[in-house]
Amino acid sequence: MDELSIFKIKPGSTVIDLGAGTGISTLKLAKMVGPNGLVIALTPVFENYRKLVAALIKNKIENVVPLMYAASNATIFDWIDLSDNPVSHSMIYPRTGNKRPVVTVEWHLLMEMLQLKHLDFALIDVEGCEVKVLDSMARRLGVREPHVLPDKIVLEEHLRHEPKPEETLQQIYELLDKLGYTKRIKKSIYIFAEHKSTFSGLRLAFLAWLKDQAEKVKGTVYNVGSGPDWFNYRRFFPKATSYFNVDKLADVNVDIVADVENMEPIKKQTANCVVASFILGVVENVDNALREIHRVLKADGVILATFIGWGYKDKMRHKFTEAEATEYMNQYFTCDVVTPYKEQDDTVCTFIKGRKERHVEN
Repeated sequence: MDELSIFKIKPGSTVIDLGAGTGISTLKLAKMVGPNGLVIALTPVFENYRKLVAALIKNKIENVVPLMYAASNATIFDWIDLSDNPVSHSMIYPRTGNKRPVVTVEWHLLMEMLQLKHLDFALIDVEGCEVKVLDSMARRLGVREPHVLPDKIVLEEHLRHEPKPEETLQQIYELLDKLGYTKRIKKSIYIFAEHKSTFSGLRLAFLAWLKDQAEKVKGTVYNVGSGPDWFNYRRFFPKATSYFNVDKLADVNVDIVADVENMEPIKKQTANCVVASFILGVVENVDNALREIHRVLKADGVILATFIGWGYKDKMRHKFTEAEATEYMNQYFTCDVVTPYKEQDDTVCTFIKGRKERHVEN
């Protein structure tokens, strides 16, 4: 089966090929993302790296960054056992006994080195190092800076070489859960996983909308209902002087522990902007949440909110038509921008920018 055909990789995407070997999958990815896209290809053995670079030159491919590293959960010198098949070298499984030193790199250091802010897709074929790679991704969930994770993953498992394949598969699933890849299927030897914050086109549409609305925001920003990491929008507010993630569950990524319906730790009229993305669909009382957001906003402060629509297929406590979303907002704010996001003529979500211009009695 073609493991790259399940997920539609769009032109302009940024993707990473972990375990690129001689570049067979890398060349496919380069064609899929097109000249405006980017492919990062990791292959740790020099002979494979040389063949990969030669293939890029021969095919005049300029959208690939080849790196002679092995992905792992430590940045060290390690040993790889060479196979007769150049795409089957492994740091885990015994091959020919002919071992070669290689440099391994942790996920967060790789992202920092590449200065990536977003990653659309990752292909992981690392000959037994799958658990180590996922563990490396999960270790940095506790940092305050935005943690870059691919929206979608295709992982090739090598359970046939494992002494306890069921336990290894369970480890892989547990790490995917921890990372937030709750949407997944397994076909043959491949695991196809989508991050729960992706929401497919909805997330991309909201991020594009948020970027436009947030780039001029100054002062203090509160992101309410931020979750542990996947709804962290810090990078979208380059002119903000301070940014706080607010959630009712304590986490190292959460700056202020508070429920959006009762943000007692936050003083009134201290925010220039409040982001309420997807949280209004799950709160117990929408009015209480909007009233609290109004309280903490300064005069002329803005709220950037999403209202999940009936076109959204998953269960939510509250769903709104565009008219209902606008009506809710108009009770507390003046709506400056109302942008419906639709799929097949169904409103999946409504993005609204509101402004505090009047007092609301508690």
